Amino acid sequence: DMSFICLGDTVSLLAEGTATNYVWDKEVINGESFRPMTTKTYTVTGTGDNECSAFASITVAVNDKPDVAASVDKPSVCQFEEIVLAGIGAMSYVWSDGVTDGEAFKLTTSTSFTVEGEDENGCKNSASIDVTAELLPVVSIFNADEISHACLGDTVLLLAQGDAINYEWDNNVVNGQAFALFESATYTVIATGFNNCVNSASIDITSNSLPDVTIKDHSTTVCKGEGMTLKGD
Repeated sequence: DMSFICLGDTVSLLAEGTATNYVWDKEVINGESFRPMTTKTYTVTGTGDNECSAFASITVAVNDKPDVAASVDKPSVCQFEEIVLAGIGAMSYVWSDGVTDGEAFKLTTSTSFTVEGEDENGCKNSASIDVTAELLPVVSIFNADEISHACLGDTVLLLAQGDAINYEWDNNVVNGQAFALFESATYTVIATGFNNCVNSASIDITSNSLPDVTIKDHSTTVCKGEGMTLKGD
């Protein structure tokens, strides 16, 4: 007979039959678990009431655990960037935190991931790997609510602020430098942090049209010192 286990597992050898006493070699006790470290053959002697004995043997094959390792395509990324974790050294893998082996996902925070790999013998081993998520810079637009309702022709100043080291606007806007507003548009700023991670903020500015104002042409002659009322349409 042959039995297969993985290195580090325990096994229990139990001899049964019509004998009244069972004695195993190699210091094995009948029915009690032990932990074999190498493949060995174990023999039990069964003795009946008539002092007659019989023998039976079993080989316990000890399979090594797979040499499992954990890998990542990028050990350090910016927050919310995608990474791919993959197991090495086994046949199938189960990751912690709901990660699927070999599939990309977004990393939200620095985490230590653990993978358990199983080989063709059903033996398992595990490994861990640390992945760092660099924080994105904080960025906001100063006085955004007021600016978003500017009037056509107004001078607008877009100022991005936060903990970044550089701010780059689209539409040829320079951070903190005023410009004249001629049309409604969306303005976006890209903020770069000390760790080279980037974040963004946007503002929709609606350039409200100026009202048409005219003065009615009513020729009126008044004497010096008299008052008059001007009405615009």
